[in-house]
Amino acid sequence: MKRKDENILVDKEIKTQEELWEALNYLAIKYKNENKRDEAIHTAQEAFKIAQGTFPPDHENLMTSMYTMASTFAEFGKSDEAVDFFDKALESARQKYGPNSSEVVTILHDFASLLLKLDKQKEAKMLLQQSLGITEKILGKNHPDLVEPLVKLAKIYARQDRVYLAKPLFERATSINVQHFGPEHPKVADVLDSFADFYENREQYKEAGMLYKRALVIRERAFGGEHPEILPSLNNIAALLLLIGNEKKAEAYYVRAAKIAIKSYGREHIEVAKALDNLVSLYVLQGKYRNAEPLCKQALSIMEKILGRDNPRLLPMLRTMAEIMRNVGKHNEEETYALRIERLSRNRHSPKRDEKRA
Repeated sequence: MKRKDENILVDKEIKTQEELWEALNYLAIKYKNENKRDEAIHTAQEAFKIAQGTFPPDHENLMTSMYTMASTFAEFGKSDEAVDFFDKALESARQKYGPNSSEVVTILHDFASLLLKLDKQKEAKMLLQQSLGITEKILGKNHPDLVEPLVKLAKIYARQDRVYLAKPLFERATSINVQHFGPEHPKVADVLDSFADFYENREQYKEAGMLYKRALVIRERAFGGEHPEILPSLNNIAALLLLIGNEKKAEAYYVRAAKIAIKSYGREHIEVAKALDNLVSLYVLQGKYRNAEPLCKQALSIMEKILGRDNPRLLPMLRTMAEIMRNVGKHNEEETYALRIERLSRNRHSPKRDEKRA
């Protein structure tokens, strides 16, 4: 599947339908990556129309356009359309490149990721198994391209409580990354996080803690102790400590994460809001509402600037603010937040809003 660079738009005059398709397909991907929903979908559709009218049914550009449509719809939650175009792209890729091609693997993997989001585990498992089989034929049984589908397949088995199938896949994925990148590489830490989560969900907290801490050590050695790349490890360890009732140690990890986020991103970044929200949740759980109040207000202010004051994604934070205000005795402010919650909840479910999303 071809991916043209920006030069087609900057340095080259568009003279043919194929060049127009290339430009539009590039723009659709660019808009998707920039999270510009309407522009991405519209441009992908325009590119697909041109592809249909310009290229024969077995042309690689038509297949590429199908894949762009599928991935764009998937990115923005239009699941039915995404499934339809993944099916078309997959059939086209098999006919064009053969059933055991790298192009087929790419589509199988992304299609499986969408099906997992839709909780269609049986269908996702089938596609992941196909992807793994093809990748092993092309690249061998120990290639790092196997790691991501191995982990996803392991997670499916874990959710089905088929531990005897899940655990060996996590172990194999870890081993592949260790062999290929070395034991101290961040890619090893990524797999360890998933493996630790597997143990945590099975309430094997000791094993989970060991793997989370090993992942933290790897990231600290690779990036340093104040780099934002260690934030996932700090938050994972804090959440586990909170789960087993060690609130004091959990607070220390959350505070460290918040300080790193502020130092790395500044005080108005979404990662800072997330870090503060973790601390807020801890303080609310402990009944320390006065500690939670300024942090929650700061986090809410950041998210309002990023999302706008009328975004429904603010609802969880607004509900937390209302709870805090109630418990610190600021009932006028509690009422203000309650009214905002009611208005946003009503707007989220109104027919007009749903039409815009369709």
